[in-house]
Amino acid sequence: MIKLHGNPPDVLSWYHALSDEYDISEIVFFGDFSGSLKSELAKIRTVTNSVIDTQNAGTHYKKDFTDFLMLDYIYRKSVERKKPDVYILFTGDGHFSSVVTYLRTKCKRDVVIYGVEGATSRLLKNAATSFREFPTAEEKRGYCIKAILENLYSHTRAKNKRLTFKATVDNVSKRSALDAALISEALEYLIKQGYISRRPLYINRSNRIFILITDWDALIRDGLWTAK
Repeated sequence: MIKLHGNPPDVLSWYHALSDEYDISEIVFFGDFSGSLKSELAKIRTVTNSVIDTQNAGTHYKKDFTDFLMLDYIYRKSVERKKPDVYILFTGDGHFSSVVTYLRTKCKRDVVIYGVEGATSRLLKNAATSFREFPTAEEKRGYCIKAILENLYSHTRAKNKRLTFKATVDNVSKRSALDAALISEALEYLIKQGYISRRPLYINRSNRIFILITDWDALIRDGLWTAK
C-alpha cells in the first residue's frame, strides 16, 4: 500500500466495514514486525490481539516464514470441527491460490480475497469466490484530500504565494504517489463542498488568475483537518 499508493493500510476502517457485513469469529495478523511494520502494531491491536510475528531470528539465512505460517494456520483451521463459513484473506500472493481452491472445493467454503490494486495475482483472484481491491475509491479520495490540505497548509504563511488549482494539483502530484486526475477530482470536491473557494486576482487590467482560499475553520469543524 505504501509503495504503490503512498499510504499505509487503514486497519480500523477495514475492520468496521467487515463487521457490518460479517459476524467475525476470529482475526489473525501474520508478519515480520521487526522492521518497518513495527509502527503498525498499535493500529492492529485496536482490532485484535492475535498477532503472529513471523520474524526469522537466524543470523545466516533470512527466509521469510510468513507465507508458510499463514498456510499452516489456514489448513489447520480448515480441519477443525467448527470451521468458519467464510474465509477472508488479505493477501495478493499467488502462492495462496492452492489453499483457496482447497477451501472452496474440498471444504465447500466461500473465500473472499482483499488485495492491493496493482499487486494481486490474477491466479488468486480467479480462485476466490470474490475479490475486493484496495484502496477503494473512497480511500483514494481521502488520501488525495489529506495530501491537498497538507500542501495548502504548508503554503499558508508564504508571502505572495499564489495557489491556483493547477499549481496545487501539480505540487501534490509531484510530492506523492497519487494520480493527478484523482487529485483534481478531490480538489473539485472540496470546492463544491465549500471548504475551498476560488477568488480572482488581477495581475493587470486585462489579466487575472484564480487563487484558492481555504476555510480551515470549516475543515476543522467537520473533522477533515486538525488544527496545528
